[in-house]
Amino acid sequence: MHIRRIAFAWLVYGSAALAQAPPVPPATPAASAASAASASPASASSNAVMGAAGVRPPTPAPAPVFTNPSPTPVARAPAPPAPEMPPVAGLPADAPKVVINGGIYSERKDVRAAIVNGHVVHEGADLGSGLVLQEIRPSGLVLGFRGSRYTVVY
Repeated sequence: MHIRRIAFAWLVYGSAALAQAPPVPPATPAASAASAASASPASASSNAVMGAAGVRPPTPAPAPVFTNPSPTPVARAPAPPAPEMPPVAGLPADAPKVVINGGIYSERKDVRAAIVNGHVVHEGADLGSGLVLQEIRPSGLVLGFRGSRYTVVY
């Protein structure tokens, strides 16, 4: 019983309580057996829970339960198709029709890319029928066709 009181005091009041607590004489085995036999099971369990001062230890508050409700699905119509881009103007009539969708410029030549006819291409790529992507600039492309250079701004 003495050890229980010390452990309880230490748990409830901290290690400073051990220094301030008066020493409790140890119980003899005969006395503790007699007191345990005379006490009812309910009072024995309540005495085990009660502290040295007869005060129950504070019960911890239950942890809050957080629920994240799942979002309700919203039916949406499919996105409309992108409008058709017009072919590049300014090329000769016999040049293949190409559509430039965009470009990526970088100081490094190996990173530069353009999207032509829906495909990612790099400088020097043959776009078909002799049309070559010669250079990618910050604001456009330079295409070569039959020895002539054509600048296309996008």
